[in-house]
Amino acid sequence: MILNNLEDHFGETVNLDPETRIHISEYLNTHSADLSPAKISRKIVKSIGNTTPLRITKTPYFMHKHHEIQDTMLNRKSIGSLSNCLACHSTAEDGIYDDDNARIPR
Repeated sequence: MILNNLEDHFGETVNLDPETRIHISEYLNTHSADLSPAKISRKIVKSIGNTTPLRITKTPYFMHKHHEIQDTMLNRKSIGSLSNCLACHSTAEDGIYDDDNARIPR
């Protein structure tokens, strides 16, 4: 579990008091994709099988849905990386990632 190895959290050290660590862990367990009623969550869980990717951007489902995104697009200041969902999905804050709402900024 990522919360048990915060000395090297993607190159950073994260210091959490025990109460905060428990709170975050409970939140993550309650809101995990395998418990979500959302259709997209079920697709993501199905795509990972028995693996546990560290990033959603490394799941087979996500990679399939974004296979046409080129590195030159990601290098744009307006995007930056695949983890910047709001750059292209204006309804991401509402949990809506439909292709109809996606626009790749210049």
